[in-house]
Amino acid sequence: MFQSKKHRLEQEFYKSQIISFTICLLTRENAATEEIFKPLNEFLLEVMKEDDCLLHIWLLMPDHCHLIVESADKSCNVLKSIDKFKQHSGYWFYKNKPTIKWQSSYYDHILRNEKDLEKQFYYILNNPVRKGMVESWKEYPYKFSMLYNLDEL
Repeated sequence: MFQSKKHRLEQEFYKSQIISFTICLLTRENAATEEIFKPLNEFLLEVMKEDDCLLHIWLLMPDHCHLIVESADKSCNVLKSIDKFKQHSGYWFYKNKPTIKWQSSYYDHILRNEKDLEKQFYYILNNPVRKGMVESWKEYPYKFSMLYNLDEL
């Protein structure tokens, strides 16, 4: 019998780190709307505050989202916080947009230094530009940061 390859690090690696996540939708329905972004943003902020996590950036694209999350202290487990966000938002999808579902897993990448953080931060912000959705990332409405005023960058 074949076993699927484990693709997550051990839990302790998700503490005291800055991690970039990409969460994809299982369905191809457009999730990048004000109606969807607003409640998901509220769920995410609630989870970040409850779990002492810092949200560097989150950006909702039509078929996926990107996040960079940092543990504010050693008790914060960023992986558990992302799982909690997926659970809350998945339930909201079930009740309000039943044709939209998250994929069961997601991609994560530990950012090792400030240069990696900056590179990933601007990669995420420019995703709608690369997709031809806007001319400048500042025009894209479905983004948020707890730490930075995105209008002043």
